[in-house]
Amino acid sequence: MKHIILWAAVLMLAVCACHETTVGYLNVENASYDPDTSIIRKNPIWDLDSFRMKDNSYWVTLGLQGYEGTQPIYFQLESVTSNLGEEAAATFKKELVVKGGGVMMYPLENNARPGFYTVSLRLSNDGYSRVIENVYTFKVIE
Repeated sequence: MKHIILWAAVLMLAVCACHETTVGYLNVENASYDPDTSIIRKNPIWDLDSFRMKDNSYWVTLGLQGYEGTQPIYFQLESVTSNLGEEAAATFKKELVVKGGGVMMYPLENNARPGFYTVSLRLSNDGYSRVIENVYTFKVIE
């Protein structure tokens, strides 16, 4: 009888313990860029931007730092805000590309108006998704 009660208790514990758990983790508490701002010149300067001008290369940020999680981690542009309003932010957002590691790329020839554009990113993996608000600022100048 003891064995039956013991096996029944083990079986009950096993049934209660069987619930779906999310695989892995995603921690963005310390995520940031260093530096967290860059300048995009509408009119590139030959001495500073000759390679970019020659190859029509993108303006490129460094990757995001300080995040941890189960791989693969996907990066998605969540939102862009601007001191110039929603229309300017939408135009900037259409042209901004986010790659792996949070590297952001903006075309040399673009439709952005001079102003400030602040970006929020979404990081996600199997089972988790987190938004990092206002993580990077682009300053577009003439």
